[in-house]
Amino acid sequence: MNRKAVRLLLVLLVLGLAAANTAAATPRTFRIDPDHSSVSFSIRHFTTRVWGRFRDLSGTLRYDRDDLAHSGIEVVVRTESIDTNSVERDAHLRSADFFDVKRFPTVSFSSVEVRAAGDGRLEVAGDLTLHGVTQRVVVPVLLTGSVRTAQGERLGFEATFSIDRKSYGIAWNRVLEAGGTVLSDQVEITLAIEAVERKVESAN
Repeated sequence: MNRKAVRLLLVLLVLGLAAANTAAATPRTFRIDPDHSSVSFSIRHFTTRVWGRFRDLSGTLRYDRDDLAHSGIEVVVRTESIDTNSVERDAHLRSADFFDVKRFPTVSFSSVEVRAAGDGRLEVAGDLTLHGVTQRVVVPVLLTGSVRTAQGERLGFEATFSIDRKSYGIAWNRVLEAGGTVLSDQVEITLAIEAVERKVESAN
């Protein structure tokens, strides 16, 4: 084999290895299954907690078990879909006092970093956009498992974290005569997400 042929062979070998490494680094993409996922929240009202949820959510998940740096998640919920099991309260929450759904129709979260936290847990840093304000938050995530189905692999994870609603411009409250306020400033958010793998369609 002459030198030119050897060089060509080496070039092809290098390109092949590079392509293989690129393919291995490509994260798999999952679609959030809204029928088996939920985004809920709770807030103290007087002396106890009141719960609510958003019925309309969507998003995608990129997951690479071998290299979490290539992983990420985007979640979007529509504020109009809020449900606290009270028609009157939901109408108030949709108003300008709270979510102002006409001006701010969505709440979104977009990750910027995913890192391992041990024991099947992750720390996901990302931008939470609520009421027109974007802030960086760190969300502790628990991977709850995976299962292969005829439609593709399904992943599950759960997360709970708190935010200060006033820092997002949602400041409505009422001061009590005896002291204190009707509502807490802290809101606890809980996600229970099931995502199904997106099938790569053939180019043929």
